[in-house]
Amino acid sequence: MTAGPPDFSRPIVIPSAPVDLWPSVNMGREVEFAPVGQTQEQAAKRVVEIMESVKRLIPSAPRDPQAPQDVFTPLGRIYPELGVLLEIAGPTCYSAEALAWTYEAAFSLLRTAGSPLCNGGRATFAHTPSDHAEVLYSSVAAHSTGCHLNFHCHQPLDEEKLRRFAGIASALNIVFGPGGLTCPPGDRPRICCDPRADHIQQLFGQSAHNIAPKPFFLLRDEPCAEAPASRLQVVAFGAPRSPVCSWLQAGLLQLAFRQVLMEDPPRWPIDDPIRVLRAGPGQLFYPAGFWSNWPRSPLTKLDMAIKIIHCLRKLGVRLAPDEAAAARVESMCLLAIEVAKANAMPSDRLPVAPSDMAIKTYLFNRVARMHGFADFSELAGQYAQQPAVGGSVGRALDAMIVVDALFHSIRDADSTYEMAAREGVFVKPEFERPLRIADPRQLPGGVARRDRVRAALLSEGTDGERVRQCDWTTVSMQNGRFIDLPNPWSGLAECRRRTRFMGMLVQW
Repeated sequence: MTAGPPDFSRPIVIPSAPVDLWPSVNMGREVEFAPVGQTQEQAAKRVVEIMESVKRLIPSAPRDPQAPQDVFTPLGRIYPELGVLLEIAGPTCYSAEALAWTYEAAFSLLRTAGSPLCNGGRATFAHTPSDHAEVLYSSVAAHSTGCHLNFHCHQPLDEEKLRRFAGIASALNIVFGPGGLTCPPGDRPRICCDPRADHIQQLFGQSAHNIAPKPFFLLRDEPCAEAPASRLQVVAFGAPRSPVCSWLQAGLLQLAFRQVLMEDPPRWPIDDPIRVLRAGPGQLFYPAGFWSNWPRSPLTKLDMAIKIIHCLRKLGVRLAPDEAAAARVESMCLLAIEVAKANAMPSDRLPVAPSDMAIKTYLFNRVARMHGFADFSELAGQYAQQPAVGGSVGRALDAMIVVDALFHSIRDADSTYEMAAREGVFVKPEFERPLRIADPRQLPGGVARRDRVRAALLSEGTDGERVRQCDWTTVSMQNGRFIDLPNPWSGLAECRRRTRFMGMLVQW
């Protein structure tokens, strides 16, 4: 199958049909939203106000009656975190398309719930992977809000598999990274693939809260899994705002995870995934193990990402159950390559790729020109010569911080992503299946049966009963009756032998 580069002057349409490959991999995503321009006390009050609005807009039930603001909805769990953050924990999905759709729908819900202003003041919440807390708000709990990607699989994950997965995934943030400003101590400001990478200090860990050394992987127990199934949390990435990048993030990482489960290692292993994760698109690397006999020049991070995507594309096409699914995998991977190239070589010409990095780069260059600089590079060069906080350099950087932090604002009036769309900087992606938060029963294919059953109960109840309380595995009704939700893990424990056999076929 061949296809030309996408026309970014037209909307990219994210398909609704799920791609259900083997082996089965369930996914979920948790995204944090931090207060912007508020004290900790104001933020805590604002969280309560937004959650009350959420409960008026959509069917919901508390997870715990003692915590009425922590609710399950048909679009996932929405709750306060650390008192001052808002967090979305989306439903379990087996397809990247459903993960992107449900996140965008939940974001739309928060946007609607958070639109009214608090006491007439300017108050909002935004996903902020960069550390702008000292400039924009006072809550230390809100430093570098992150994105937890959960992967559920049917086999144990040892250290070797996880290192392999990190090596594959680390270069891919050039495709789906939320972009942003970073300024390491003693260095000039730069636009990076993902500011979250600056905080990743170790491969494995047990906590990612506050100032704890943030790991690439959080290792958590999964009490609902039938042994030897596993749950893995990836916390090395920020959440992209662009729906197309949400889709590419979920799709590429699911393919990478599946490649590791199939024991089909990439041909370009990476021995230091954290270094690659932090690297810029043009930074050079030698693939691991080839220092003495690698016959060609070293690869840039962009080159690595493209080679990895081609490898994932071949795997996905082989595993696709039919030609239509293979075509969807193929088109997604080819789009990812074009987005990676656009992110690595951004320009001021319109339209740009509808990705966070491309849009932010355009906006940062625009802010630089407004303050008398040719572009962001010239501003960064002057900062390196004289890193003063005042003057035109300081004012320009402060303006860029506002642009960066408000990119993911849940209020359209504040969101610089929405502002860029209104001004024609890019064409917003679209979903083939329209978002309708007013009718949450219409979930797309690719959402796990457990979450679809919970959504139906929240929306309609059963036999006249209404839901009183929800949890991950059960729902209790107003009359005290308990309903066990379907286990999305059921049957996965018997699939390990088949996966090994399929892995040998793929390699052959």
